Amino acid sequence: MDRAASYGRLSVVKFLHENRTEGCTTNAMDQAAESGQFPILKYLHKHRTEGCTTFAMKKVPEGGFFHVLNWLHEFRDEGCTTAAMDDAVYYSHLTIIRFLHEHRTEGCTQRAFDSAIRTLSLDMVKFLQVNRKEGYHEAVLDEAVRRDPEDEHSIQQYLLPDELKDNRSRQAFLSKRKVQRLFRRGRFAPERRAEQAKDPYNSADEHDEWDESYD
Repeated sequence: MDRAASYGRLSVVKFLHENRTEGCTTNAMDQAAESGQFPILKYLHKHRTEGCTTFAMKKVPEGGFFHVLNWLHEFRDEGCTTAAMDDAVYYSHLTIIRFLHEHRTEGCTQRAFDSAIRTLSLDMVKFLQVNRKEGYHEAVLDEAVRRDPEDEHSIQQYLLPDELKDNRSRQAFLSKRKVQRLFRRGRFAPERRAEQAKDPYNSADEHDEWDESYD
């Protein structure tokens, strides 16, 4: 039944429910939600008792199934985790992000803002900057400045309008950030100087998920 639910085979799900005793697991509803199989999701909710997990709402953003998300919020009690909004940003579903922000309390993590910067989504950046307080990892913005010196999507200018005015200011910004981070990590302490020469510093080291894939 789990597999039938994930593939959208409602007739098979009904048959197994009515004629077999093996039942299913929470994977049935979770995977139905993930793949947007709304009729199956509602059928399992009505006729089965296994329920689902927070995985159901977490995976909805990947496919952009807002109607499924809305239904889970209204009719199920499992809720979600911060991963739901994090993933919604990664997959660029602003409608889902707004809904989670307005109707859920789980919030998100810095991973969300990091994704908005990495995917060059100015709308996402603006929403998170105005409505959320989690912020982003400095190293991610540093890497964005390094990779996109022209700031074609105006994200850098939006976040730091005074510091990132032109190419010269960008270079000064990166140098300043590098020194600040080195101080925080104690790289200028006498006992660390020898190590510093052997261990070249990369501003992205503190946040190595620039090319992160959300599975």
